[in-house]
Amino acid sequence: MRKNSKSSQSETKFGIELVRELSKKYLCFKDGRVDYSKAEIAPIVTCFIMYNHKIFLAKRGNKVKTYKGKWCTVAGYYDRPIEAEKIALMELEEEASISKNQIERVIEGTPFSYTDKSYGITWIVHPFLFIVNSDNIALDWEHEQMCWIEPEELPKYETVPMLQRSLDSVLENLKTAQLNK
Repeated sequence: MRKNSKSSQSETKFGIELVRELSKKYLCFKDGRVDYSKAEIAPIVTCFIMYNHKIFLAKRGNKVKTYKGKWCTVAGYYDRPIEAEKIALMELEEEASISKNQIERVIEGTPFSYTDKSYGITWIVHPFLFIVNSDNIALDWEHEQMCWIEPEELPKYETVPMLQRSLDSVLENLKTAQLNK
């Protein structure tokens, strides 16, 4: 698995240190994960999966707390003070049954924040792109549909907020990584 990262910014300003700070501010579960259920700020990972130049999308089901019925990627709370990529790998396994041996390359996007006033929360988004060697995905309970699309088709879907920005970030870093080969 090769990794390309534009910067290590996500592990300093936005990443581990932020999670450590928030773990002092918010309640934590018994296993040490930060409980963001009543948080005003929540860091997350957004994990695009690419196979044969297509992007995986999943439609959020009715059992999830936020953005029911919206199209998204694999995503989850950045709720432990470890590297964002490790959280992303855990989410891939949990939500899509993707293991490390299926991943050929990892591209990290540039983290950003987005305030969603309808939910009263600021999301700190850590985008990733995982290029995989198989389209074998098994959805978990959070999603009710899935599809593979060309990246330029994303605007046709009703997505979670800022998904296009996340995709643009990882694709830009992928392009830069390919130019630097």
